[in-house]
Amino acid sequence: MGDEPIFDNSISSLAENIKKDYDNVVTNRGSSIKGEDIKFPRNLGSESHSEFIRFEIYKQHKFDRTEDAEDETLRVIYLPIPNSLSTNYGVSYSQDLGTIGYGAAKGVDYMSAKMNDVSASDAVYSIGGGVLNLLAQGITSGGAVAGTIASGLASLTGKSSPLSFIGGGAVGEAGKGAMLSAGIARNPHMAQIFENVNFRSHNFSYKLTPKNVKESEILRDLIKYFKVAMHPNYFLANHFFDYPLQFDIDVMHGNQKNDFMFNIGPSVLTSMSANYTPDGPHFHDLNGRKAPLSVEISLSFTELKIVTQQEILDYNY
Repeated sequence: MGDEPIFDNSISSLAENIKKDYDNVVTNRGSSIKGEDIKFPRNLGSESHSEFIRFEIYKQHKFDRTEDAEDETLRVIYLPIPNSLSTNYGVSYSQDLGTIGYGAAKGVDYMSAKMNDVSASDAVYSIGGGVLNLLAQGITSGGAVAGTIASGLASLTGKSSPLSFIGGGAVGEAGKGAMLSAGIARNPHMAQIFENVNFRSHNFSYKLTPKNVKESEILRDLIKYFKVAMHPNYFLANHFFDYPLQFDIDVMHGNQKNDFMFNIGPSVLTSMSANYTPDGPHFHDLNGRKAPLSVEISLSFTELKIVTQQEILDYNY
């Protein structure tokens, strides 16, 4: 047996095959739907139908529409503006102790740590100078700090602290009763902590009714193109998925974007439904072929990029 690195050669050969397979997938991505623009109805874009939605299907991925892209447009589908067209914005917050709450807890921690190093009079004076006010508001870190200071006060003064009802928990049972009787409640100093921005989604619902054989064929084809664009493709002996295609969606007035509406960022089609018999099982007879009288379709898109102030101010998101 020779000294050839058989294992290394096998790995190198596998990597080369993967690269060739992937390059082939990228080259042919979306080729099955590449073609001329289609409109439904056919007179869309005329003077009587000058408002419409433009769905542009891209071959490559474009995660930021502000960048110069080399994406190849595979096909553009034009549909009317639906009866309901809206956008949505959302951000996420969580509730937690705010800066005041954390600062107060730290102050109480410091005072309890110093309790053994000062005289009783100094301790009472210091607490009266600020921390007493915090305790009166019931600000604690898990209740333990208040209990520590209450105990410290008792040992220093020889008397039970007037605020000892706060100790032994966030607010002790006795403390709860006393506070209830007084008509007061502990202020936890909660705050809303910003976490993230939600991805926007956009929905388009149509009931499309063809008026002739050509429009029946267009309707059949555009449904197929949407379905193909939203799904992945196999490569490398079905062990991997190639990404689905993406969409650039615009609200148009003639040849211009309608800047009184909103802009939609690069998106993927995440959900689609088609009802071929919305009016019951009735069909057109097209020389022996049965085409539905109308089809209801629903399309749900999700943007690939979150919205920030820049997208709103510069790109009308």
